Amino acid sequence: MTRSTLAVVTLCATCPVAIAQEMEPISQTRLVATGGFLEPCFKGFDEVIDAQDFGDFDEMILREEHCPDTKAIAVAATSQQSIIRPRSVTVFAEVTTTLEHVSIATNLVIAYSDLEYTFKLTKDSDFVISGDVVGSDHAFWRSYTQLYSFDTGEVIKFNFSANGDEPGFEDSFGDRGHIPAGRYKLHVASESAIDAPDVLGDFDGLTSFGVRFALGGDCRADLTGDGDLGADDFFLFLDLFAGGDDRADFDDNGGLDADDFFQFLDLFSLGCD
Repeated sequence: MTRSTLAVVTLCATCPVAIAQEMEPISQTRLVATGGFLEPCFKGFDEVIDAQDFGDFDEMILREEHCPDTKAIAVAATSQQSIIRPRSVTVFAEVTTTLEHVSIATNLVIAYSDLEYTFKLTKDSDFVISGDVVGSDHAFWRSYTQLYSFDTGEVIKFNFSANGDEPGFEDSFGDRGHIPAGRYKLHVASESAIDAPDVLGDFDGLTSFGVRFALGGDCRADLTGDGDLGADDFFLFLDLFAGGDDRADFDDNGGLDADDFFQFLDLFSLGCD
């Protein structure tokens, strides 16, 4: 049996079913940047993309500088994809740095990716967060994710990873909890840098990062947010799907199709713990 077509009939367009709590967007800053220089060429370069609008964002910048005097090459590349949904934020970032044929000391190359998303909760809510981070050897790299409360000043640090004296690093993290109503800022950042003042040769740096923050705990199919799965959740999904609402985008790819329906069914069939 192939999942090729899907017909949806809105069965309860006016039913008084409450939708689970959402994050009301206030502001966001999404930044990708590269920078560096080569000696003795002193061809400094830097590039910044700073996006303030709401909605999905997918951007990549690549800078490469050559030094004819020494044949050295400096490369900095940064990509970021952020998917903003009413009840979730998903961020993917990759920053890479490369120095090749370094024969003169003091060279620097940096790549950076950052997202700050400020939102408001009108009532208390559960949340779940998960992420993966990979960092390579031969470069300084770090990544972190944290949630800041404007009302209390509290900072919830979900992860902070950096290589320090350790070689390459790969890890997954996850957490869940409960946050009261108020204003919050979710901050996700990744950085990779190579600074070669004392060593010569070829160097590669990479930080790859993915994180998803969502309201409603682990039970994503609980669209009504009442802690149980039932007919109200099913019919609410059909209404959202038929109306082209982003809340029905269960595979987080920016569109609605049969895959979203079948993914919802899979989660619905698992139930809520």
